[in-house]
Amino acid sequence: MNKSYNIIVTIKPWNINFFKKNIKKLKGNWILITKKKDLTFNKLKKINVKNIYFIHWSNIVSSSIYKKFNCISFHMTDLPYGRGGSPLQNLIIRKKKVTKISAFKMNNKIDGGPIYLKRKLKLSGSALKIFNNATKIIFGMIKEIDKNNIYPKPQNSSQIIFKRLSKKDNNLNINKIKNLNEIYDRIRMVDAPNYPNAYLAINNFKFEFYKIKKIKKSLYCSVKISLRKK
Repeated sequence: MNKSYNIIVTIKPWNINFFKKNIKKLKGNWILITKKKDLTFNKLKKINVKNIYFIHWSNIVSSSIYKKFNCISFHMTDLPYGRGGSPLQNLIIRKKKVTKISAFKMNNKIDGGPIYLKRKLKLSGSALKIFNNATKIIFGMIKEIDKNNIYPKPQNSSQIIFKRLSKKDNNLNINKIKNLNEIYDRIRMVDAPNYPNAYLAINNFKFEFYKIKKIKKSLYCSVKISLRKK
């Protein structure tokens, strides 16, 4: 009998590092895919695929893949609330302190497939800290799904759609920000590798902020100052 394989698909360094260190704790045969060119229908059909787990994967998945193979994705909201882009940032902007990670079966609807299970996630600290905590939780969810015969249940019809944020949304508009807590949230919510930092553009200079800390009634962070591109 041919071996069956579970596949983990991700592009984020915190996920890659964690799974490389812990993949031996998972039973069975596992493959880690971190590049778009390695995720093709022709390559997948050559092996006996059990499940494909997508974690923080920003690329479009071909319908030929999710129609043929059981594809499970993870979203950092209590679906159907928060379908769409930039879930962490949208949650923090909305002053959420806690969320749920939803594991769902991928289909032709964005974040709209039936739900396998959900797990609680706190939203305190930097984006990197939250992502690292999410990775540990997702790792546990994957083990649970792989071990148990869980049948996914359809989402209800009520939904809130999140709009994907862009680099322009990281501009700290001081005229609209009301307090220090909002500045703190705006900086920490994008404080992770491969994310553009929150910034201020003043005259010919750009001030980028990261590694922010809240101590008593003040904020402390690192700042990168550079000339603005014309």
